[in-house]
Amino acid sequence: MGEEQILFRRLSVFVGGFSLEAAEAVSASGSIVAKNVLEILGRLVEQSLVVAKPEAKGNGVRYGMLEPVRQYSWEKLEESGEAEDAQRRHFAYFLALAEKADLIYGLLTGVKLTGAEGEAWMDRLEREHDNLRTSSSWAKERGDVEAGLRLVGALSWFWWMREYFGEGRNWTEGFLEKAAHGDCGCVDRARAKALLGAGMLTFGHGDLLRSTALLEEGLVTYRRLGDQAGTAATVLC
Repeated sequence: MGEEQILFRRLSVFVGGFSLEAAEAVSASGSIVAKNVLEILGRLVEQSLVVAKPEAKGNGVRYGMLEPVRQYSWEKLEESGEAEDAQRRHFAYFLALAEKADLIYGLLTGVKLTGAEGEAWMDRLEREHDNLRTSSSWAKERGDVEAGLRLVGALSWFWWMREYFGEGRNWTEGFLEKAAHGDCGCVDRARAKALLGAGMLTFGHGDLLRSTALLEEGLVTYRRLGDQAGTAATVLC
């Protein structure tokens, strides 16, 4: 089977478009080598199977598929038996992206999202919001609560700054509920971070009583872990 067919079906895991970097990280496996992805993408664009559009502010090229084409490609991916691996790679890439952004501008860093760099990160996550939602859904469907907690914990600051209070609250509280009612083996640090994020988002959503309860539970967890940064961030909330 040709490289174009293989790449075409693997790209169906992306929702709302993707960057070249993301395509290389998620699609490169087996006969598809990362350094060749751009060339193969070009051929798919020439065939009108993939759409390429320049991004604003000189952020390179954004690729995507028309939804009927993506659905067809997804069917081919499922038939190939590669869907699970492609989804796993997709989740790993977007978890790493969210955690990198959070490491710089997250709730625990105290760094304000001001200036060009901060706005660039915000805009990048905004562009990938559909892919991040898809990643959250994948973790939920698989019952991977720890992975889900890590992702929603890392995204809490983004949801807060862009005022996605209701959506962020639903995701964080959903994973927290699963962690509380199942034997998921979740590490406390991921849960504490999600509690902090959920507390902030429920506050933004106007539910002050629920916000206080979540933040108090997060504070207890952070103190038990001896996490000074987490404790300080929760107290400041």
